[in-house]
Amino acid sequence: MARRTKKRLTVKKKPKHPKSPEGAPSHTEWVAWRHFASFVIESNSEEIEFRAYIRALILPHGVEPTDDITDDQYWIGVIRDIRARSADSEDVWARVQWYWDGEDVARVIKSLYERIFSDTYDYVSTSCFSGEHHFSTRNSGFIAIVGLTKVKTLDECLAEQGPIGENEFFSRCDFEYRAKRVTRRAHLCLCATPFNPDTDPVIHFCARKSCRAGYHQSCLVNGGYWDQDLSDRRLRLVEAYPDHDRKFSYKDHISQQRPRKRRKFFPDWDFIEPASLLGLPEDLVRAAEQPIVKGTEAGGVVGNVAAVIAARRRIYDVYSDDKTIPEDWRDQVDVTQAIPLTNGKPLPAFLCPSCNGPI
Repeated sequence: MARRTKKRLTVKKKPKHPKSPEGAPSHTEWVAWRHFASFVIESNSEEIEFRAYIRALILPHGVEPTDDITDDQYWIGVIRDIRARSADSEDVWARVQWYWDGEDVARVIKSLYERIFSDTYDYVSTSCFSGEHHFSTRNSGFIAIVGLTKVKTLDECLAEQGPIGENEFFSRCDFEYRAKRVTRRAHLCLCATPFNPDTDPVIHFCARKSCRAGYHQSCLVNGGYWDQDLSDRRLRLVEAYPDHDRKFSYKDHISQQRPRKRRKFFPDWDFIEPASLLGLPEDLVRAAEQPIVKGTEAGGVVGNVAAVIAARRRIYDVYSDDKTIPEDWRDQVDVTQAIPLTNGKPLPAFLCPSCNGPI
């Protein structure tokens, strides 16, 4: 399929048959060719090994290796198979599975650095990996694979989502071209619009197991999902445990465990500082009581999701299983990452539209 000649998914269009590039094998020929585990190219007197399942940056159609383009303008493909006509042949080809970008799937992709993993493949001459110009079925034009890259997985329902930097490629969807079907690892906002890491200022995330959903701050405002009870909001945020939906009250637990003669130190349960109530390190509790957010004004693509959830888990372990805080708890909880960078703006207090818990 000539990849760059497709219309947007919102336009119905009968697919065209791909044109065979010069020297490209047919499917029958490919199956009969000899399989190789890797191939090596020389770049600036350095040998670079390309193996199956690595991801490669690919120069777009019409772009020369000497042209100055930004990282987000590269094509990205996964090498699935490497074959040659014979054991001693220098005519080696790779079967590449494409990541699509915003021009290909404008209705789905929102970020310059986001890619969507597709089920479309092409045969690419390995001479393209060294910058030489050879034909490819992709646009039946010249391409060159210029280096290795990483595409991180973004799972918006995952509590342990790893970090994704500002200029790192990521993928959160899979796309079946013929079926026109997208599989997304996320629960959408009330407006059914996906999170755009490039433009959405703040997304509020509910970490409860049955929710795991993010909401645009503007949608929460428009829907009136305000948290009116601010007296113990910070403690309720700490109690928003991510691994089950059972309600767990630290106040009730402490009331049952604390001797009556010591309760006089806590005459007003609603306004006591959570760190004092829990008797745990102040930094740990401060990390756990943060609203979970992400966005251009709240920590980027993944925000503080993993850091806050890690802090809440450490506290829950102490009170539910009578464990102690390990001395190396700071190695498990990134306190700095947990505090959202909101450019000095205080975060509004909202309730989750689904479970009515604080977010």
